[in-house]
Amino acid sequence: MVKNKNALIQLKGRLLLFIIGWVVSCQGQDNSNSNNPPPETSSFVSASKTEEWTAPRTDSIFQFNSRIGILLEDSKGNLWIVSHNDGVCRYDGTQFTYFTKEQGLASVRAIHEAINGDIWFGIEEGVQIFDGQNIRTIRLPKASVMVGNQPTLITESSQSFQANFEEEWAKERANFWFSAFNKNGVYRFDGNQLSHITLPVPEDYPEFDESGYHPDHGYDRYAVYGIYKDNENKIWFGTAGAGLHRYDGKSIQFINEKDTIGVVRAIYQDGKGNIWYGNNAIGVYQYDGEKTMNFSQLKAVDTEGLDGALSITEDEDGNIWFGTFDSGLWRYNPNADTGGQTPLKVGVKSLVQYTSKDGLGSNYISTVFKDSKGQLWIGTGKGDIFKFNGKGFDRLSKLK
Repeated sequence: MVKNKNALIQLKGRLLLFIIGWVVSCQGQDNSNSNNPPPETSSFVSASKTEEWTAPRTDSIFQFNSRIGILLEDSKGNLWIVSHNDGVCRYDGTQFTYFTKEQGLASVRAIHEAINGDIWFGIEEGVQIFDGQNIRTIRLPKASVMVGNQPTLITESSQSFQANFEEEWAKERANFWFSAFNKNGVYRFDGNQLSHITLPVPEDYPEFDESGYHPDHGYDRYAVYGIYKDNENKIWFGTAGAGLHRYDGKSIQFINEKDTIGVVRAIYQDGKGNIWYGNNAIGVYQYDGEKTMNFSQLKAVDTEGLDGALSITEDEDGNIWFGTFDSGLWRYNPNADTGGQTPLKVGVKSLVQYTSKDGLGSNYISTVFKDSKGQLWIGTGKGDIFKFNGKGFDRLSKLK
């Protein structure tokens, strides 16, 4: 449990200033509630507009000055780099192409490649679509219409969500999910229609808890900060103050552990099917489908820095990597101390910490990403990108 409630609230407040809506398990039994109804949805009439086009700038040098939020590899092998304030960069292995306000691009908080190769950007005002030549914007109307108290997915035939579950959920597997920013739930875009899906709120949920949430903070505790699709096509949502939720297309399941009610940004499923997630100022958790385990408390070494985990991934050797708010990059080898005999144990050999002293430009590691070739890419809060070479780190701008 948390050592210092005031310190927890202070850290949580600091983190809220940096990350909102970026796109990925405590001791005790899982109290997931599978009886929750499907989420409410509201349908938006798409207002489409193609922005006036200015050719993007290309360069042989990578130059961003603000936090790296997301990394995406497209089907052509290009690496898309999303920054907090400097726009988006596409790296093809040789040159960098920059997309900014000059190309009509808004502030991007999510990115997705559609089946046809178009790149979709999630923005606060809706969705922007880049078809390789132009950027088209689909904006939200000034007011959305909620569909009563019973969940309904608005389609042309206006049939109910439950009646169309199998068909609609199959379609959703290719959909783009991104944060609804400071309000409850997420946006889902299928290429034509933009919908808002809200998370169910228990009637007895407290207005204030140790995560530091308070209604006066100006955001909804059910705002979604982390989104991850697992290998069974279930969607996981990390929230601003209500812990971790799982959506299987029929219902929302709330991982209702006492210590996991808080801010969840990083979510990842490892090769064994375990869900790892980072809970701000409380720790890193592993959820095996039945119970959660506070990884940060299983320590033969000091793992306090993992309390601020922002990004999680797994490398080709089965190591789990954690990017943190202010304590650098961590690598966990589950077999180093145990020989693979113990499911989860942290020892002196198993956990390695990398900081700015090891060649990283910052101890603020905002994202860790593995590409299709198994290469690890690390994004920092200062706008740098590094590649892990097996022993150290190479800065992207200096790559040959």
